[in-house]
Amino acid sequence: MHPHITHLISESDNCVRFISGRAALDCLLNHIPDIRRAYIPLFTCDTVLEPFVLRGIPVQRYHINEDLSPILPINAEKSDLLLLTNYFGFTCQQVENAAADFPGISIIDATTALYSAPPDNTSCFYSPRKFCDSPTGGLALAPFPLSKLPPKDKQDSQQWLQAIAHHNKQMQVICCERALRHRIDRLSSPDSARWNNVDWQADARQRLHNYAILHAQLKSINRLRLPEIPSSAPMCYPLLSGIPLLRDDLADAGLHLPLFWPEVIRRTTASDWENYLARNLLPLPLGPNLSEANMCRMAQLILYSC
Repeated sequence: MHPHITHLISESDNCVRFISGRAALDCLLNHIPDIRRAYIPLFTCDTVLEPFVLRGIPVQRYHINEDLSPILPINAEKSDLLLLTNYFGFTCQQVENAAADFPGISIIDATTALYSAPPDNTSCFYSPRKFCDSPTGGLALAPFPLSKLPPKDKQDSQQWLQAIAHHNKQMQVICCERALRHRIDRLSSPDSARWNNVDWQADARQRLHNYAILHAQLKSINRLRLPEIPSSAPMCYPLLSGIPLLRDDLADAGLHLPLFWPEVIRRTTASDWENYLARNLLPLPLGPNLSEANMCRMAQLILYSC
């Protein structure tokens, strides 16, 4: 068994399944008292902000470099928390280095890096539903027992409002609406059984195989410097080519690619690296349902657009 896959096989005291990655993050935060401030990357989904804002924890956003490594704050303290994102499974070393250099506590967001293992003594949360045929599924992994279950959504709505009273009105609306409809629960038995039936080893192998095919043909036009052999099976092949209208051309050919993440465009300026990433990064799929012929056709469509 590959060591980066063992956390997907069975639960333990420090490895617990939840209905979503957000619920898993909630669980981890329940075990970290007295957080003075949280540093969260600009290039990430707004969903990760909610647990911090609902707890009244001040949030400060930070930028990333062109190699997707974090630009760490210079005034952080031991009571601060750093949320690090492992982007698509390609920044394992970058987040490990940042966690080691940060004076406070670090949590790794591996919701797009399912097959990556966290550094020693660092908590991590995953979203396996993004990798398998399941509408739900999150995982919290910590270097300590996860004995405290996160709160359910039985709290009075006024409590949610009070928790975020000092934050901007737009985030209040977003967080209140989502908090009142999300259930912060453990993964259900049927979904857990579906999870158990996934051949994670086969999925990881196919992703690595498909990655190798795409990388051999597209690395010369990719602005991101990706490894020949990733340290863990990636979620996608992140292509940053700068080819005008390439996303539209691929959509016309039947390949519709998501934006990671559209909210990043709204909250950054056109000169920000994160804004450029959100607008131009193409997450080419690598899933086990895609054959070598699929990969070659995808690469040919892209190269034809050059």
